[in-house]
Amino acid sequence: MPRWLPALLVAGAGLTLIAVVGVRLLLAQVEPPALGVDDGELAPCPDADSCVSSTSVDPRHAIEPLACDGEELDRVVEVAEAELPRTELLAREAGYAHLLARSLVFGFPDDLELLAGDEVVHVRSASRVGENDLGVNRDRVERLRSELVSVCGGVPAS
Repeated sequence: MPRWLPALLVAGAGLTLIAVVGVRLLLAQVEPPALGVDDGELAPCPDADSCVSSTSVDPRHAIEPLACDGEELDRVVEVAEAELPRTELLAREAGYAHLLARSLVFGFPDDLELLAGDEVVHVRSASRVGENDLGVNRDRVERLRSELVSVCGGVPAS
């Protein structure tokens, strides 16, 4: 092994660490888009392929609501915080919850919103950064749905 190889590897690792820390600091400054409830509905998804919502009629964004009674919203929030990695509650109001989930390496922020309905909990999950999330938000909602089967009953969506 050449003598310079370990030094090159250490330098490369250092530069990678600096890049990751820099991106995380920049992402900490990204403000959320308009969120919350308007006329009893969650905000519509933007045109980007980085959002899913149970109130959307656009097939790119549509996803089934969570099969939990709206009165179970507090329990749904507890399960989301406990079972979805790097997810924390930011705001809780009557019938509504806003959580923030972050990706593992770069900490990309995604907003997860829950809205209590009569017999379901509506859900919206959207990335704050980028045009395509490679299915991360849809996967997050489906994972939450699977975790809720034992709590709320129902059948997970396929």
